[in-house]
Amino acid sequence: MSSKQAGKSIVVFVVAFMVTSSLLVVINGGGDQGPVFDDPVAGTLQNYTASKTGLPTDGDYYFLKFGDLNGDGYDDLVAGAGQYQGTKDAAGIWAYTWKPSSSSWEKNSTGLPTTGYFAGLDLGDVDDDGDLDIVVGGEGWAASSIKGCRVYVNNGTSGGKIDWDEETGPETNWYYDQVALADINADGDLDIVAGTKGNGIRVWIGDSSFGWTAKNTGLPTSGEYTGIAVADMNKDGDLDILATDYSSGGPEVRLYTGDGTGSWTSRASSFATGNSVSYGVAAGDVDKDGDMDIVYSKGRGIVCLLGNSGGGTGTSFTWTAANTNLPTSGQRSQMALADLDNDGDLDIVSGNVGGGIEVYLGNGGAGTGQSWTKKTFDLPTSSKYYGCAVGDFNKDGVKDIGGAMWEDGGSAGGIYAWEGSIMADYDPTADAAWDGTATNETTSWLGDAVKLNGTKSSDPQDAPTGDPDGDILTYDWSFTVVPATSAITDASLSPGDSSAMPSFTTDKVGVYRLSLAVQDSAGNWSAEVFAKLEVSKTNVPPVADAGPDQVVVVDDVVYLNSSASYDSDGVILAWQWNVSDGNPTTVTLTDATLPLAYFVAPDTVGEYLFELLVRDDNTTWSEMDTIMVNVTLPDNVAPVAVAPNNFVTTVLEVASLNGSGSYDSDGNIVAWDWNCTSHPSLPMIAADTMEASFTPPLAVQYTFTLTVQDDRGAWSPEDSVTVTVQAADVNVPPVAEIGGAAVRVAYVGDDVTLDGSPSRDDDGTIVEYLWNCTSHPTLSFTGQNSTTVEFRPGEPGDFIFTLAVLDDNGSWSVAEDSVTIQVSLPSDNSPPVAQIDGPTDKVRPGDSVALDGSRSSDRDGAIVVFNWSCISHPTLNFTGQNTSFIQFTVETTGDYTFNLKVQDNLDAWSVEPAYWVLSVKVNVPPVAAITGPSAGLPGRNYTLSAETSSDEDGEVVAWKWNCTSHTEVDINGTESETMIFNTTVADTYVFALVVQDDEDAWSSVTEWTLEINPVDQYPMADAGPDMQVRIGISIELNGDDSYDPEGEIVTWRWRCTSHPNVP
Repeated sequence: MSSKQAGKSIVVFVVAFMVTSSLLVVINGGGDQGPVFDDPVAGTLQNYTASKTGLPTDGDYYFLKFGDLNGDGYDDLVAGAGQYQGTKDAAGIWAYTWKPSSSSWEKNSTGLPTTGYFAGLDLGDVDDDGDLDIVVGGEGWAASSIKGCRVYVNNGTSGGKIDWDEETGPETNWYYDQVALADINADGDLDIVAGTKGNGIRVWIGDSSFGWTAKNTGLPTSGEYTGIAVADMNKDGDLDILATDYSSGGPEVRLYTGDGTGSWTSRASSFATGNSVSYGVAAGDVDKDGDMDIVYSKGRGIVCLLGNSGGGTGTSFTWTAANTNLPTSGQRSQMALADLDNDGDLDIVSGNVGGGIEVYLGNGGAGTGQSWTKKTFDLPTSSKYYGCAVGDFNKDGVKDIGGAMWEDGGSAGGIYAWEGSIMADYDPTADAAWDGTATNETTSWLGDAVKLNGTKSSDPQDAPTGDPDGDILTYDWSFTVVPATSAITDASLSPGDSSAMPSFTTDKVGVYRLSLAVQDSAGNWSAEVFAKLEVSKTNVPPVADAGPDQVVVVDDVVYLNSSASYDSDGVILAWQWNVSDGNPTTVTLTDATLPLAYFVAPDTVGEYLFELLVRDDNTTWSEMDTIMVNVTLPDNVAPVAVAPNNFVTTVLEVASLNGSGSYDSDGNIVAWDWNCTSHPSLPMIAADTMEASFTPPLAVQYTFTLTVQDDRGAWSPEDSVTVTVQAADVNVPPVAEIGGAAVRVAYVGDDVTLDGSPSRDDDGTIVEYLWNCTSHPTLSFTGQNSTTVEFRPGEPGDFIFTLAVLDDNGSWSVAEDSVTIQVSLPSDNSPPVAQIDGPTDKVRPGDSVALDGSRSSDRDGAIVVFNWSCISHPTLNFTGQNTSFIQFTVETTGDYTFNLKVQDNLDAWSVEPAYWVLSVKVNVPPVAAITGPSAGLPGRNYTLSAETSSDEDGEVVAWKWNCTSHTEVDINGTESETMIFNTTVADTYVFALVVQDDEDAWSSVTEWTLEINPVDQYPMADAGPDMQVRIGISIELNGDDSYDPEGEIVTWRWRCTSHPNVP
């Protein structure tokens, strides 16, 4: 082509994720190939200063990239030569490393090509060795001698020099406009996305061993694409491709969404038709809404499109132009997005073909609120800069810029770098004081007007020596503490809370605390400081009044009331009640710091002294006032004398009078007085004790009275008993007597025992005890026809029991004895107790199981709610919820844990639930085991036993024996635990045993080997029948009929015993 203006620009800047204020847009989506920035420096972006020592100042260059090539932590530069070389032929690829010691650049291109022109370039660790490698595309406008997509690997630094080698790339026949590296399929290896000259967009999946697999489904296979960016544009976790189209009449930028496997879907229809060819493209979250946005360059300026991540489906993309103050004419080329001024907003850096290097600072606004501000700094404003990049080559936390210039149309060409600088911002320092003092704490009187002074606040830039007139800094005063009931607010400050020296008038006694923060002209706020004011008043101490002395009864709740206390010039804010020393016993006060305190009158009677102090709103305590509380006993209730029932006795026999049924409801009986009113002169024994006696001399009726005295000196009314005395030969009826007081108290749920053992028969024995509850005839109790009965009352009320006794002569007691149990509810309800009963036998899958909670109990009421749950199997279906009995079927093995909670009729729940663990297991087959001899001889009886066979979850109930080696062997007890057999034949015998458990499961076979060894018997020699022969004839002797009963004959020996010398 004849000129650069008519030629194409090939620009790639790729983002994979949202960017923040401290990061450049991530290049190529690989995550490790872009420049790495130190922590950003806070402040105002000041300028860019050239730093080009060691870089070429002529030659034609298209693209450049920053990255740490040698691993020293400083960003280095790689640039590709362009097609229009002038006075200097700069063909090839050029790498320059930054030397921090001399603040200069050093060429480091050993092994890189020195011929050919390259239109696309990216950096990344292609071979996973920790070093940045180079991927480039051969440029087609000048018909580069090096075609294809090439890979040059970084083999590390030796002696300060990097060794570059070319490795296998995806292909070597096409020309390219741009290449980018990204991990498309998220396998940890970098892949290549390329825009070609005429062959569309191509993707190759890499494997770190330089194997490349094409993945182009859905991508165009023709056309020229000058810019490539890779980013997750719809937030589905898969990388997508942005491409700028070097043609006019269609969309200027195109989007292809990926599925992570290398298949792509065009979203070009979401873009409007353009009017210009386009060049570079970058992606980032410009408006900070969480959605990726697009910035691209074209032949008529720069365009910013705000995206929506494809809507809710990730496929419905809409784009909003945000181009305020962006150029609308002039060719821009390679571009980058980065937060140059560290304000949290992305900014644009672009090469201007004919206008130098341009910077547009973004404001991070949403929608139409997004705008851009062009900043020139000391960057070039002329010459044809095609390439640009952002890095931090001097590691100062400020982003630097690189530029690549064409050597064409008057431009000198070359590679350039500029260091960014930031003027650090410093926060102002607030100083809060009280006017007329040098301190931030002071005191005043109620009603005084007080003034604050913040003019000593300072700022290093705006007010280094302070703000004496209060017009340099911005002030913000605020009350953080005011006294209770005070009406003071920030609005009370005059002339306002933004004044350097505001004032206010105090309206309440107490502490006032204000904060002050100041702001400088750069918008920076100081930390807060504080001023404190303590306001008092001329004070009259308050007067404590503990109230009049009181007389109370034991167990009364006694209130101590300070309501008569007062403060003549304010209010009382604090109270303190104290128990004086020397009281009859210890007393604990409740609410001792409140106007109304109280305590429970102790059992120890006497005078108790209490003290009161009060404090007013001026922190002044009163003098002490005291109150005397006289704790007394309640009015005495006279005791009740209870003489025994009328009875019959025998003349001249000792008869007992028992007054143990007497009682005193509010104390103890300490004295008894028996009198015989019918025969006053009758001698009595122990007439002043609970049990008196006498010996009747006559068969007549005797009348006795009993009076008792309590521990407070009160005597009871008389009670009487008539004793009928009869002759000795007449049966005396027995006497029914219930031990203990005739009237007693108990609580609902108590276990009550009644004792009839004091009953007697003076002339025989008692053979029957008849108890009745006359007040509650259906009451269930235990012990009928015994001396003792027990019951548990389930409700309050009077429970009246009677006792009659029968003697061995068939006579019943003359009168029944009775006792009254006064049952009331306890002051505190006793919670019920849950209990579960369940199966103790083995449980198998499929069994129906029942759990019983009927033994749950409530000592002072009734259980009304049963709450069952299976905490191990929450979805288990069972019947009987809210009853005492549940039933269910277990389908699987495992431990089923149930708990039961119960609630009584007073709404109290059991403190602890009851638990039941049901272990459901499949039957474990039994194990057969044999004991017995392992060797023997023929002809004997042998016993084998299965008694050591076992069943871990049951018992062995059946046995089966057989001899597997000799089926003809006769076994005695083939189905018994013990078997016996006998054999006369020596051999190896193998016996098998299986056993069966109580659930019909058979064991596997176990075997026992018994060796029956032979008895060593002599062989039997047979020389044959006797013979008669003639002299001189040869004779044959035959011993073939000899034999061995348990083996074979192996040796024969003949001897002539009559003629030993015969040969």
